[in-house]
Amino acid sequence: MENAENYARAIRAALAYTGQTQAELAQRMGIHEDTLGRKLRRPGTFTLSELIDASRAVRFEKFMEVQR
Repeated sequence: MENAENYARAIRAALAYTGQTQAELAQRMGIHEDTLGRKLRRPGTFTLSELIDASRAVRFEKFMEVQR
């Protein structure tokens, strides 16, 4: 299982790659921009539903590190 920090890193990488801002992602996820910022700083607080919403918005899973 991936650790929470990898999810936050992948979300940030996807934002940079797509040119979206955290504010745009937060709006698409239906949460406040400040809430998204807090969750990215403490990624263990993301719910599964929020990760699914983020995935739909920026397809961050392409940026996940592959573990061997």
